Amino acid sequence: APCIPTPFAPRRRCGGLAPHQSHTMIRYTHGRWGLLFLLRAKGSVFPKALVWAIPCSLLSGACFYIKEASGYVDDRGGSVAMTAVAAFVSIMGFLVVFRSNQAWTRFWEGADLLQQARGQWVSAMSSLFAFCNKADDKKEQVGKLMGSVTRLMSLMYAEALSSLCDGVPFEHLDLDGLD
Repeated sequence: APCIPTPFAPRRRCGGLAPHQSHTMIRYTHGRWGLLFLLRAKGSVFPKALVWAIPCSLLSGACFYIKEASGYVDDRGGSVAMTAVAAFVSIMGFLVVFRSNQAWTRFWEGADLLQQARGQWVSAMSSLFAFCNKADDKKEQVGKLMGSVTRLMSLMYAEALSSLCDGVPFEHLDLDGLD
């Protein structure tokens, strides 16, 4: 069964997450010019990228220094440099497409789970209405009950969506008639 974090079980282990990982979303503050998020360590790829980038740049600088100190002259023109640039651009293009595809897949998985949760709420309402009494003498009471249950389910669904969106209010049916 798919794991949908709810307000009732927010720290449940699901989706292969380790116990120390939470289901909360990382909130980025963009700052005045929109670049402050680049300096964050939590949720950023920069610390992991720097682990690879710093040794590579030091190695590249050392190779350049050795080449300049030895007096080596490249007589082939710039073909090696262009090959390196083409390889770099190809790898970067692949990485951008791969990361975009992952983000797109995660978005649609989240949207699918949200629709699945909505279907469960509708199924619960349908089940409640299916077992209501159909007798003519109880029609008014059943109508009041159905109205109350519909309003309560609307309120509960709006609160569930609000909890997923950090308190953003969602519309729900009016609560007239509820005590």
